[in-house]
Amino acid sequence: MNTLVEKKQRDSNFELLRIIAMFMIVMSHLTQHGIWFSPDAEISNQFLLAHLFQMWSGQLGNWIFILISGYFVCTSKFSWKKVFALWFQIFSISATIGLITYFSKVKVIGFYNPNYTQLGFFESAKPATKKDLIRCLLPCYFGNNWFAVAYLVFYLFVPFLNHFS
Repeated sequence: MNTLVEKKQRDSNFELLRIIAMFMIVMSHLTQHGIWFSPDAEISNQFLLAHLFQMWSGQLGNWIFILISGYFVCTSKFSWKKVFALWFQIFSISATIGLITYFSKVKVIGFYNPNYTQLGFFESAKPATKKDLIRCLLPCYFGNNWFAVAYLVFYLFVPFLNHFS
């Protein structure tokens, strides 16, 4: 018996758009939380312009991902197996990072540190607490990894989207 398995062909335009969106999101994270963030940094007009563009581009990158996901998900078949797989991926990554940072006592920012903006990253970093560990073990409840959790909730609405599309 010779059966042909249909392979989904990727559309290179969507792939290119996804790559651009990823780049925009990474650059946004670098400006907001990374190498360019410092309370002591001298703010020039060029720095301010680059910073504003990169913050704005991260939001645009997130919107692009949601639109691409919505485009493909609305025509796909809903599966509880996919819901569980996505939840398990969110949980296992968060729990692993939480356990490693808690037991190794690596200095991290934590989930809530009001002094972060005044002191900067290295001055406000502290070892993970039990509260941080609990938040890592319950990522969907506490809204950690907000984009992945929002995508999981979005995916739960797929049967309704399929019904009305």
